[in-house]
Amino acid sequence: MIVLWYITLFVFVIYACLVLYFFIGVLRLPQYSTSLDKNVKVSVVVAMRNEEGNAVPLLKSLLSQDWQVYEVIIVDDYSTDNTWAVLQSFASDKVRVVRNTLPQGKKFALSVGIRQAQSDYILVTDADCLLPRSWIRGMAGAMIGTGAQLVLGNVMISYKRLLSWQALESLEFASLLASGLGSAGQGKPFMANGANIGFVRSLWQEANIHIDHPSGDDVFLLHEARRMGRKIIVQASMGATVWTKAQGSLRRFFNQRIRWASKAGQYTDHWAQAVAMVVFITNFLLLVWMAVGVRQFLVLYGIKAMVDFLLLWAYLGRYGHKKLLIWFLVEEILYIFYAVSIGVLSQFIGFEWKGRKYRK
Repeated sequence: MIVLWYITLFVFVIYACLVLYFFIGVLRLPQYSTSLDKNVKVSVVVAMRNEEGNAVPLLKSLLSQDWQVYEVIIVDDYSTDNTWAVLQSFASDKVRVVRNTLPQGKKFALSVGIRQAQSDYILVTDADCLLPRSWIRGMAGAMIGTGAQLVLGNVMISYKRLLSWQALESLEFASLLASGLGSAGQGKPFMANGANIGFVRSLWQEANIHIDHPSGDDVFLLHEARRMGRKIIVQASMGATVWTKAQGSLRRFFNQRIRWASKAGQYTDHWAQAVAMVVFITNFLLLVWMAVGVRQFLVLYGIKAMVDFLLLWAYLGRYGHKKLLIWFLVEEILYIFYAVSIGVLSQFIGFEWKGRKYRK
């Protein structure tokens, strides 16, 4: 038991140093100027599958952008609902809709859209997102102005009431984004979100994004950019932040997180592998001590809670949503169970995504 305790303390020191590293990174996140030439053409590519309820709000937010020259390419990814009909009603000189009739997944659908893009500057978002008017200006402007080949943006989950599942899910999601953006702020990005990402076309063409895996078009692209030594920046301004929807139920939440975790086995980025391993082992040890030593568990929980709170306080404060911290203690306890269970289950069971089932 003594040996286990010293091993645990060693792991927790590493975890605390890691989270403090992210905390400093959040404080150092830049906000790039967006007062750049808006006459540079930008292509926005979105892959949609069975999104008839989300297509209209997204397209309206895309068509209200304050960038002067841009095109929107929407690829209907083999939808089985009314998505195609909805998209056709928006077809215009600015909005091109393409129907992908091959059921090969999101990455293939994105590739179809990117091949048709008329610009070398590509922005990607998801169908269930809403974008501020300054989104293209913030993301493309930062990429063009700095000469970066990949730009990562912030994403937040929207919620109407503070006392709701959506708010709790928003806080949990914030912990992921805070870690990812914090590491990027230190010059070591390991996480990207396909709801808000931009890149030059050549990066997509040259990168190995593991087309055989249904998920990970964002994180595999990031890891490839790091491997190839490409310039990567983070646009952390509120004006470039994308808002997405909560999963809305525990079942859908777990299904999404298993999908996200399932791609970890294909990571080639050592930093991403190390971060994932430290987080998993830390929570696993908490679970062990919860069963064998209540006092030791409380000490460890206190250490983890303090550094986690500091990171979330910095991140949420940056975007004006500190009120979500009302859920902090609840989320911190639940995270122990779900981080361990999802980490294990994702390596053995499949998931469902947009009506398609994927097996291990």
